Amino acid sequence: MTDHEISRLMKRCQVGFGGRDALEQAHDCLADCYGALGRLAAQRETLCRTLIRMVALYESEQDNTTPQRPEWLTGALLIEHERES
Repeated sequence: MTDHEISRLMKRCQVGFGGRDALEQAHDCLADCYGALGRLAAQRETLCRTLIRMVALYESEQDNTTPQRPEWLTGALLIEHERES
C-alpha cells in the first residue's frame, strides 16, 4: 500500500459519509480499512521473519568475544520474545 493510498483512506475516514449512500460508503471504507490492516499485518510478519533470520545469521558468525550486542540485535530479540508470548 502506497503512502498516497494510505492518505486517501485516512481522509475518507476523517471526512465521514452522508447522503443516500452513507451506509454503503461507510461499509466500503471499513472493508478497505480491514484490507489495509491485513496487508500491514502480513508485511509485519514478513519483516519479523527476515529480522529473526538476520539475527540467527549474525549470531552464528560471532565468536562470543563481542563485548556488547548491537542495538539492532537487542531490538530484534525483543521483537522475537514478544511474538512468542
